[in-house]
This record gives sequence, C-alpha cells and structure tokens, in this order.
Amino acid sequence: MRLCGTLFPCSDGTHEQKLQLLDRVHGCGYDFVTFTVGEDATGIKETIQMVAAARALILSQQDKFVLVDTAEDVVTAKKSERPAISLHFQGTRPIESTIGTIELYYALGVRQMLLATNLKNLVGDGCKERTDCGLSRFGVMVVEEMNRVGMLVDGSHSGNRTTLEACEVSTDPFIFSHSNPQALFDHPRNISDEQIKAAAGTGGVIGINRVGVFLGKNDSTTETILRHIDYVVQLVGAEHVGVAPICRSMQVTRLQRHGIHRTRAMFLGPRSTISSPSNCLNWQKV
Repeated sequence: MRLCGTLFPCSDGTHEQKLQLLDRVHGCGYDFVTFTVGEDATGIKETIQMVAAARALILSQQDKFVLVDTAEDVVTAKKSERPAISLHFQGTRPIESTIGTIELYYALGVRQMLLATNLKNLVGDGCKERTDCGLSRFGVMVVEEMNRVGMLVDGSHSGNRTTLEACEVSTDPFIFSHSNPQALFDHPRNISDEQIKAAAGTGGVIGINRVGVFLGKNDSTTETILRHIDYVVQLVGAEHVGVAPICRSMQVTRLQRHGIHRTRAMFLGPRSTISSPSNCLNWQKV
C-alpha cells in the first residue's frame, strides 16, 4: 500500500482545485492522504470551520473518496480504487486548554496531532524555540488522552525534550511524520539519534521528508533522500522508516517529473539496504 505523507493546508485553493489535487495525488499511485485542518495558529472556532469544510469536501464525493474512520477503511478504499483520506493537526492549539476536545476531534475524523509547531505552546516547546523545556504537565495529559482515544502522537516540528518526554509518556507508537536525521544535516527541524531511537522504541515510525532545506543545502536529489533513509534504517531498522512527501499541488507535479512516483511513500522491508536509487524498487510495500 502506498501512503502519502501530508497534504496541507485544507484551506488552500478552491473546492475545484482541492478535488483536482486529490485526483492527481491518487493518479500518482497514493492510496492514503491526510489533510491538515488545524495548526498552532488556529483556535477552536477556526479549526472547527476547517474540519467542517474538509468533511463536506470528502463526503460530497463518496463515490471518489473515503473518509477514514478505522484502518480497515484504508484497505476498503484501496479495493474500490478510491483514495482514503484522514485529517490531522500541525500543533495542539486547536484543543486550546480543553482536554475533552481531543475526543471530539477524533469523532470528527482527526487521527493525528503534532505536539508543537516550531514554537512553544501549552503542551511543550517547538524545535525552533530558544528554550528546550520539555513536555508540560498539560502536555502529559494531552498525550495520555490521545493514547486513550487512539489518536497518533506526532513529534515533527516539536522540541527535543518535548518529544523525548512524550515518548516516555506514550503507551502507543509515537511518530515523527516528516522529520530527517540531524546527524546528516544540522537543521532545527531535523531530529537527533536519541529522538529517532526513542520513537522506534515505542514501535513508531520516522517519515523522511523531501524538503531540500532539511536534507542539505537545498538539496532534494534522489541520492540525498536515499542517504537520509538509509541512515535511519541502519540506526533503528527498516520497520521504523517511511517516506513522507509533503505535497501541495505544484509538488505533485514535481514528484511526477522527477520519477519520485516510483517510491510512493513506502515503508521499507526488514532487510532493505539502500546504495542507489534503483534499490527503491526492492522496498517492501505495506
């Protein structure tokens, strides 16, 4: 099964443009995509409006798309040749200071939430904050509630201590949905070996993104992407590594143009090694 990393934000473009984008992504071979419907810049009111708009868009085209409720829905969608779509937040400000909103958002289709996007919020520090204070007491409660309802806890964009402490608290797999190894390129958005090992220790996955400024000096070549993937594979094993393209409409075109549709956000097989782009064809799909 081919998984798309992130389509964001849902507020971008007209209704027609969003439908066209979904068609193009599915045409690339992706079976599952996820919409950003909230972030650390949106409170409850604006987030609810974005969630409502996304649900209306998807549910108005049920002959073409499947709104995901369970993992089985993704399999069902693939069998019917329709893309499965879920919703996520890039940050925890959409819950404001109310733990109960997590269960509400889950009921509306939100299946994944970042802890903090670059800067500090009520949950913890972001990766570009001047401090590294870790998970707040409220943040501990948020992780525990996300575990309870079944929402994925995501550490991308979040601070070092915040993610390490969240891994300690979480009883479910913890993910970095779109983060690259800091050991290969020192950037605030990239993550340390300690963070990678902590996430893998929970049974989680690290999704390697293809943004040039995170891979190197604006270097998004296939060879560089594979070098980042291989580094994490050698560190924690292929079962903990995925590919996480961050897609807007123009990026889908670039993916097609550069042949990246051949990799299609696969998880790697347990004994995969990467020495050249041709090895992509040997990756195990899940």
